[in-house]
Amino acid sequence: MSALADLRVEEITAEERIAAQTIHRYQASLRTTILPALGNLRIREASVGRIDRLLREIAKDRPSAAKGVKVVLGQMFALAVRHGAIPSNPARDTGRLRKPRRTVVVLSGEHLHAVRAAIRDW
Repeated sequence: MSALADLRVEEITAEERIAAQTIHRYQASLRTTILPALGNLRIREASVGRIDRLLREIAKDRPSAAKGVKVVLGQMFALAVRHGAIPSNPARDTGRLRKPRRTVVVLSGEHLHAVRAAIRDW
């Protein structure tokens, strides 16, 4: 997996189609999340279940980071499919990641009056 990650970074850098900051974001996902969890695996050992568990674990605390990791993994496995290393992309078959719903916070009448008074005084 670590060799596949290196190949993917080389490929997107050589294409010059993706912005530099996007490449840095991909590299950060690789460095902080993907390689520590999957770097020592062979490509065929990265099963749908293993990837799905990793994504769900990340999504518990950082849902947007999990989506970014899924994108990077999907691109890595797409490269592996193009080169004939695996028959299909296991990242594509993982479950959907959703952000938890946020609770709506409303100002109380007392706080609203205080805000309005502060604006008037300003």
